Amino acid sequence: MRSRRLETVRLQERFIQRAREQDGPLLARALQRYTDAEGLSWADLAERLGCTEEALNHIALCLPPRPERFVADVEAIAEGRVAIEPLLVLLRRLQVLKAFAEAAEQDSPAGSETAMLLAARDREAEEIEPDEDSHV
Repeated sequence: MRSRRLETVRLQERFIQRAREQDGPLLARALQRYTDAEGLSWADLAERLGCTEEALNHIALCLPPRPERFVADVEAIAEGRVAIEPLLVLLRRLQVLKAFAEAAEQDSPAGSETAMLLAARDREAEEIEPDEDSHV
């Protein structure tokens, strides 16, 4: 019985790893991109959400929340696995980043990451450079 449980866990881990590496309809890839961008491990993300890695794996296998039912879908995803607030914040952030990336892809065939970095750089320059009318 114990070996069957261990085999099931190993299969699940391999499936989740593949889902994190490939684009698909599950949250796994978006969560992996987030951890890569933030320099986090899967364990770090689980800690930030206040859940176990096993709970994070279950979340990764869910479909993203629908925009028109965002909060209700996040509540269903979080149910019994993680507190809703940190998951809600994370999934909203992922939704916004996806929207920015899609908009950048439409505007720049060179790639969304380049466009987003340039936009961030432009914004940083605006904040650093003093205004002509300022008395600094």
